[in-house]
Amino acid sequence: MATDNRFLQAEPDIRDGWVHLEVLATLEASWLGNLPRTIPWLGPLASVLHVVALVVLLSAILAFDITVLGLDPGMHPRRAGRLLLPIARGAFALQAASGFVLFAAAATTIGAEPTFRLKLLLVGVALVNVAFFHVRAGTALDRLPTGPSPNWARLSAGLSLLVWSAVTIAGCFLHYP
Repeated sequence: MATDNRFLQAEPDIRDGWVHLEVLATLEASWLGNLPRTIPWLGPLASVLHVVALVVLLSAILAFDITVLGLDPGMHPRRAGRLLLPIARGAFALQAASGFVLFAAAATTIGAEPTFRLKLLLVGVALVNVAFFHVRAGTALDRLPTGPSPNWARLSAGLSLLVWSAVTIAGCFLHYP
């Protein structure tokens, strides 16, 4: 009976079908990848910042999307957007920066995970949805009517809630070494 030796290889295949693991190994071995391993408090700090930024981002998105969906009749989407979208942008920037530090420290392990790929795909879908909303509504949300939000805006807000929730769930399933 023949033995399947694929799982006994000492060296992993440098191309796993999605990204060159060699590129991820280079990132992991770089100064940025080594930083959380050489400064003991940096990894935990990046992790805490990532979670805090997630809470702020999701709170701002939830509040804005609820307003666009018409579930908060006391707040108009224009006003909510002026207040909440800068907060969401800042939280997303902090999430991206802290997430990249966390990723760089274990790029070969995390980059090979299907869950990480799913998370990146979902973030991409969420960002396309954000772009669609802002192109359609205008950067100052000036195209939104003063009455109920149009169907396209409500659809975008509902999709936003679903996709950002899925991004969060996918992130919970990542295995950080």
